[in-house]
Amino acid sequence: MEPETSETLLYSFDNPLVTECGSVRITDQKITLQFPEHPSTHVKESIKIGQNINVFVENMLHFSLQWVPIHTWSDFYRMRDMYEKCLQSFSYLTAGDSSFTPHTFLWNPVKWSTGITTNFTKAQSFSIQCFENSYETCVQILLLNGDNKEKETPLHFQLCIGKNIVFCTKRDLNGINQAEHVHFIVKFILYKLINY
Repeated sequence: MEPETSETLLYSFDNPLVTECGSVRITDQKITLQFPEHPSTHVKESIKIGQNINVFVENMLHFSLQWVPIHTWSDFYRMRDMYEKCLQSFSYLTAGDSSFTPHTFLWNPVKWSTGITTNFTKAQSFSIQCFENSYETCVQILLLNGDNKEKETPLHFQLCIGKNIVFCTKRDLNGINQAEHVHFIVKFILYKLINY
């Protein structure tokens, strides 16, 4: 058996109550993004981020920015670096797929518009609705009546908070049979996490 190729990046957070590191682990088959758990005790000196992002799958909340233990602006940029590394690696490992190509704009368009609504549907597979304004980004993914194609194996992606898996392509997108559709959804989510 050939040894698995992998890369693991560790990230220490500044919150004095957080004792574990966050990480990004990349293999040929799976990318895992793990944040430490947010402590239940509030630290007074923590920065306030004016915008939140929530990711829903089938009307269930799977991720919220408020769950990440951001204490300083360095933590904020660490978190963004983690998202960027995931998107970059995921895009590289799925290069043969039809890639998610977001609106490329020198500045984030939310800064110039009151709100952005994105709707994308792939018949018999999935639907994404995304609403963004100055304070919040909300991504809603709905799985449709599964297509009749044979199940393909996509690159696996997990997002964890502490020991809890909050988003997992094998579990949460299991009803989608085409790997390129799963890859599109993950890239869409990661892009929105980076650019909110």
